[in-house]
Amino acid sequence: MGTGVDSKIVGAITMIDEVRDDARTAIDALHRMGIQTSMLSGDKQEAAEAVAAKVGIDRHQVHRFIT
Repeated sequence: MGTGVDSKIVGAITMIDEVRDDARTAIDALHRMGIQTSMLSGDKQEAAEAVAAKVGIDRHQVHRFIT
C-alpha cells in the first residue's frame, strides 16, 4: 500500500495476515492422513508462498486468483 502527500508517493506500507498458531499442526495432521493440501489466495504469489511455507503447504500447491 502506498502513502502520499500532495499526489506524490512518499512511502509504502506492507501488511501481512497473521497465521493462526494451530495452522501448521492442522496441515501436518491432514498430511499424515494422506490428504493433499493446496492454498488459494488473492495475494501476490510471493506473499502467498511465504504463508504456505509457514504452515507446511508446498509452494507448488499455492494458487493465486483474482476476483
